[in-house]
Amino acid sequence: MQSDSAIFVLDKFFSKCPRPLVFNSYTKEDDEFLQHDRLLKSRTPDSLSREDLGTVGWNPIGCMNVEGWRYWLPTLGRIAHTTETADRGFFFGDLLAYLKNPDENKAF
Repeated sequence: MQSDSAIFVLDKFFSKCPRPLVFNSYTKEDDEFLQHDRLLKSRTPDSLSREDLGTVGWNPIGCMNVEGWRYWLPTLGRIAHTTETADRGFFFGDLLAYLKNPDENKAF
């Protein structure tokens, strides 16, 4: 199995998902959620970077809605696969922290 096979699969199944108008449903609840939504709105799949994703404690993907996950998953997979030497550290573990409990988001 090639090391980029998982990225290929994510791209195949999720790359055609439409870009949502809102990436999380909590923008009226807290300024942090609004900041995260604005950041994601300002990026494209080609421009989102590891540095944009912060840490598990402050991360725009932690509050994403299902549509946001579907849209960003190929990009998040690419970042997780390619960032072992990024200044913020390896993203794969952070991504797994969000994906580990499917019971929390049955729709996804």
